[in-house]
Amino acid sequence: MNTNSKIMNITQVFLTEKEVKEFSDLIEYKDTARKFTTYNLLKYFIAASVGQWNSFHEGDRVTSDFNLGSYYW
Repeated sequence: MNTNSKIMNITQVFLTEKEVKEFSDLIEYKDTARKFTTYNLLKYFIAASVGQWNSFHEGDRVTSDFNLGSYYW
């Protein structure tokens, strides 16, 4: 397991999908995406900051380093 995977696993312990859903409900945000949820977006933002990606689309090339799925926009 590489360092990036460890960081994402640790992050997911502290920031669970349930907690993100509860916070979204608290601020009355409705997630309308079917495949790319708010939780996925937060994981991408964390991975991008840790990996210091140059662009959002660069993430498509390195998502496997962070155990993230590939999403097509």
